[in-house]
Amino acid sequence: MELWKQILRTDDITLDDDFFDLGGNSIAAIRLVPEIEERFGVEPHVLLVFDYSTPRRMAVALTELGATPPAGSPAGSPADSPRSPAGSPVRPEPIGPPSPDTLA
Repeated sequence: MELWKQILRTDDITLDDDFFDLGGNSIAAIRLVPEIEERFGVEPHVLLVFDYSTPRRMAVALTELGATPPAGSPAGSPADSPRSPAGSPVRPEPIGPPSPDTLA
């Protein structure tokens, strides 16, 4: 959440706050992506911010991409993963650039 705090210029962020409800916009999302790349060693598409717009959901998605937390930072646990109404873990959809079919 430190990257979000930096980009959004606020310290008041919880795991379930929405990036855009906190004042984020497309420019802030574009600024966030290279920070994620540098910190976690993955190259997410900017749509990740739109599709997984809470810290909790984004953490799960970044883990699916193979992100590794920086040394000394707390790693997420399965208990922090989003859950379906039935209580089972929710797995994010595959992440990558949009296909032409999804843009039509």
